[in-house]
Amino acid sequence: MKNRAVPGLLCALLLLSGCTARSPIPSRTAAATPLPASAQAGGDLAPDDPAPPPDPADSAGDPLEGLVGYARAYAEKVNEMEAEAEGLRYALIYLDEDNVPELVAGRPGYFVSVYQYAGGELYAVMDQWGYGAMGNHGYEYIPKGNVIRNYNGDLAGAIMYVTYLKINGRHETESYYKDALSSWMFEDTNGNYQIDEDEPLGVEAYYYYGGQEISAADFHSYLIQGEYESIAGDRTATELLAQLRTLEIKEEYGFDGETAYFTCVDEADRLLLELYFDEEAGKGCGFRYDVSAAAGPPPAFVSFAFNGVKSGVWEDEGPYCVKSFYGTDGAEYVSDYQEFYEYNEAGKPVCFRSTGVDEDRPTDEPFTVVHIDFLYRDNGTLWSKKYGHDALLFGTTYSPAYLYYDRRERVTRIDCYITHGSLEYYFVYKDDGDRPDYCLKLDFMGDCLAGMVRY
Repeated sequence: MKNRAVPGLLCALLLLSGCTARSPIPSRTAAATPLPASAQAGGDLAPDDPAPPPDPADSAGDPLEGLVGYARAYAEKVNEMEAEAEGLRYALIYLDEDNVPELVAGRPGYFVSVYQYAGGELYAVMDQWGYGAMGNHGYEYIPKGNVIRNYNGDLAGAIMYVTYLKINGRHETESYYKDALSSWMFEDTNGNYQIDEDEPLGVEAYYYYGGQEISAADFHSYLIQGEYESIAGDRTATELLAQLRTLEIKEEYGFDGETAYFTCVDEADRLLLELYFDEEAGKGCGFRYDVSAAAGPPPAFVSFAFNGVKSGVWEDEGPYCVKSFYGTDGAEYVSDYQEFYEYNEAGKPVCFRSTGVDEDRPTDEPFTVVHIDFLYRDNGTLWSKKYGHDALLFGTTYSPAYLYYDRRERVTRIDCYITHGSLEYYFVYKDDGDRPDYCLKLDFMGDCLAGMVRY
């Protein structure tokens, strides 16, 4: 019988192995300081100037407790609307130049309201504005540009009005232009606002500023260009109240008014994680949401932060690798080593199991060394793997572990067992490449300790 691996050998395996389920898996002797593949020995994800974990109390208790300013005003408004209507959705957007968001509320496809907080007061800058019928396409805005755009069609789109609005100092909407802009797909020669038989549709476009016909060039000069986003809610009240609690933490770490650098959702499209990250400064913070929390109070979340990013080298043997998390199949630790596979009709593995005999154990019966179950989507792509290994050979850390993949079979996250809590890894792809650019590691040990690796 061969000797078990000692900590030094485990570290060497971590540094040299390319099969770690696409994750920077640490030595079992240093669970709180993971080593990415091919990182320098002794390196870890702990920054030189660690960011203190945000107060976990921020995510618990009375939904309004501790909320102040606009956060409390918006929370009270949301609770008020929830008591009066069902099916509402909410969002926080940045309409004007400041870092105080506006509250969006409404029923998607029917109406939308926008509330603005200023000077301790709440103002309805848009109060149940309808859309989705009678040719109204809805409302859009340029983030922090103080521009609201609306397209409204008439005669099945033969006439299209475009309106630009802004919020004035009285917290009201007002038009950018004195008169309306419109484009017509027919020439209304008799001025009856109808498409008559002698007025062919779609042959030529006609443009107007108010009642004055203008050239196409003049019409397009009035159009306010920018990256527009829809003014519509996409969060439940529960989700919005949770988001309000994150704003104070974002402000503390210098990310107030910023959109998330990276988000992770599960297969049911439920938000699991938001990451706010400054690549140049190498600092970040974020929120890990508990999607199992019952509706009612805001869903529980854990806050995290980090200062500093470590460097690593991405090495990978693919999603169907069946080695242990320590880069070995375990055959060197047992005798009579054997491997067993089960396959589906498409010829893909659904189960892998390796066995062996350990002469130092009370029985000489074969035991499971590594066990992996593969789960697939309806289209045949790998969705997840459940991994386990023998605790006497490898220790209890990482057994079990759940690995999740996107539709390109790139690993997106890993949830791992560890004695003091759990470990989670999130992989950030900035483009369509097969190699992740970053890996975020969360170590849940009372607080949430976070670290970042750049590949």
